[in-house]
Amino acid sequence: MSNDILKFLNRPTATNKTGAFELPSIRNEVNPMSNTKYIVDANASISNYYATESVIYTDPEGVERVAYSGALYLHGDVDMTWPEYEKYMTKIKPEVSLKVISSEEQDVRINLYRQEQMKEEQEISEEDYWWLLECLPPCRWRKVSGVEVFHVSERICFDLVQWVGQIGDKYYKLVDSEKAELSDITERFINLDKKLAV
Repeated sequence: MSNDILKFLNRPTATNKTGAFELPSIRNEVNPMSNTKYIVDANASISNYYATESVIYTDPEGVERVAYSGALYLHGDVDMTWPEYEKYMTKIKPEVSLKVISSEEQDVRINLYRQEQMKEEQEISEEDYWWLLECLPPCRWRKVSGVEVFHVSERICFDLVQWVGQIGDKYYKLVDSEKAELSDITERFINLDKKLAV
C-alpha cells in the first residue's frame, strides 16, 4: 500500500477539540486520497453510483495497484495491477464491465446519485409513520410551521437520511441531507401535501 495512503489512515491523535483525529484542513495538508482512482461498473444505474469495485493506489515502486486484490483474490500475494485485475475480473464476472475513473468523475457520480435519491417524496400510512418514528431514536424532531418533522438516524448513504413529516392527518417521507435546514424540509413537505391534495 502506498505511503500516502498509510499516512492518511494512521493520522496522529488530535491536539485540539476535533475528535479522535485532526482534520486535514486544520493541519493545512493536502488530502493524499484526492488523486485516488476508482474502479466502477461502467454500466451501473444512477441508483448504484455510490458503489465502487475498488480503488487504485501507487505502491512504493511507482506501480499502480488495485487495493486488496491480492488478499481477496490471490490469498495474500501482492495486489494486482489494473490490467491484471481487469483480466481476472473479466474471467470471473464476464457480465460486469469495469472502468477506471478519477476522483473528480467519482464526485460527479456521487452528486448524480444524491440528486436521484433526493427525488424520493411520497405519502405514507400512519402505521409507517409510527414505525419510522419508533424504529430508532428520531433526530431533529421538531414542529416547524405546523409540520412535525424528524429524520431516521440511520443513513441511506453518505449524509442522506429519510425525513418524515406529519401535516394534520397526512404523513410523508422524503430523502435529503441530515444537515438540511428544517425550513427547507418543512417547505418540501408542505409543497408535497399541496401537490397530492390536487
